[in-house]
Amino acid sequence: KYGERFSEKTVAFLIPLDRLFTCAGGAAVVTWSKQTEEETGNMLRIDKIIETDGTFYRRLVNIAIPVILQSLITTGVNLVDNIMLGQLTETALSAATQANQFIGLFTFAIMGISMGASVLTSRYWGAKDTASLRKVVTIALRFGLLLGLAFTLADILFSPQIMRLYFQSGETAGIAGGIVYLHWSAPAFGLMAVSFVLTNIMRSAGLTRVPLIASVSAFGVNIGANYVLIFGKLGFPAMGVAGAALGTVIARVAETGIILCFFLRDKTIFYRLRHLRESCGDMVGEFLRISVPVMLSDSLLGLGENALAI
Repeated sequence: KYGERFSEKTVAFLIPLDRLFTCAGGAAVVTWSKQTEEETGNMLRIDKIIETDGTFYRRLVNIAIPVILQSLITTGVNLVDNIMLGQLTETALSAATQANQFIGLFTFAIMGISMGASVLTSRYWGAKDTASLRKVVTIALRFGLLLGLAFTLADILFSPQIMRLYFQSGETAGIAGGIVYLHWSAPAFGLMAVSFVLTNIMRSAGLTRVPLIASVSAFGVNIGANYVLIFGKLGFPAMGVAGAALGTVIARVAETGIILCFFLRDKTIFYRLRHLRESCGDMVGEFLRISVPVMLSDSLLGLGENALAI
């Protein structure tokens, strides 16, 4: 089956299979088989070049705007630390900035896992195969938490060595501040693993508003917690760099808590904690085939940014 005409305005064209993209809103439905691939020379017939249905664009905006805003706010959570610590000393700002380079490397890696998962969840969500979709969620959470554990252990055990990569040997104050920031940030890796994976999976099912609400809440919590903990307000001691890291962890707790509460109660995907124990070995190979290249690509970008910082 090469496709199906939807109206007289439909125009058919061919694209390579390796360039296949999905189209939101059901603008074009495409199916293919091995025979199709052989007959068309690894080309796939698509039934529409330009979408003229206004409903499609309204749905696109409803999905895209929350995703864009949520991505900007998520990036801003750690940026707030740098801005507020800049009001203390240059050393405190430098320590937090360089420590966040290492945390940023984890962000790139976990995004690779979560984006790979979203490719599969989009496929199974479109096919209404919720059983396979839940298996993908389980695999992504397991790999994400495993990656988070690895970074947490590196943070706890090797933070002095990590921070010496970003500072010259004589900058002892910056190294010490970075170590403090990393130690207080250790719980954030597991929280970010869960929130990033579930956020991308919910996006693939069209659930974009909850991640946005969670990110806005985390952003507000981070600003408030930083103000109180960095500068010692409302009776709390002034913690400086440690306060910035702790404020960010508190914000990540709020963000992950909101996402988990919704995800584990929602009936769209209907994922529950018991599904974490399900056997899903039959899908691990497919998951790794898609996720590993994305994770390596994103991780290389993160390594490039860290190399510039070093």
